[in-house]
Amino acid sequence: MGFLTKIAICIVVTGVALHVIGFATPHWQELNNLRIGLWEICYDTEGCRSVFNDSHIFVNRAAQTMECLALICGVVCVVVSIMMSLQVEMTKGRCFKIVSVGTAFLAGICGLIGAIIFGMEDNLKDNKNTLSWSFATVIVGAILNIVGGCLLIP
Repeated sequence: MGFLTKIAICIVVTGVALHVIGFATPHWQELNNLRIGLWEICYDTEGCRSVFNDSHIFVNRAAQTMECLALICGVVCVVVSIMMSLQVEMTKGRCFKIVSVGTAFLAGICGLIGAIIFGMEDNLKDNKNTLSWSFATVIVGAILNIVGGCLLIP
């Protein structure tokens, strides 16, 4: 395994870690006393609630779906890449390399599409909410996955 492949694996692992952080935190949008994430809405005075229980604010299911797909693809890429780096006997074929590259690209593309959908929803509502650090973390993770996928190409 070459030096470039090891660098690519580190980049993909970092991208997936950033995606997990952004995926799980409720700081995608912020406005004064309100924080909105993919899965929960937090009010400074009332605490946090699931987006599934809140009838006032709609978080687009398409964004949730794309981010879930991105996370699944990223985890598959990391597992396959680590297996390749450990030189597990069954990963010596070209098939695992293709799976690793493909899932890295899919993770990045799905993550970016999910972020675009979430950001577009905010713009269509004409809210004054600002996109926050969790949103940016997911975008950086998606870009790192794409870069890692490029470096994994044989």
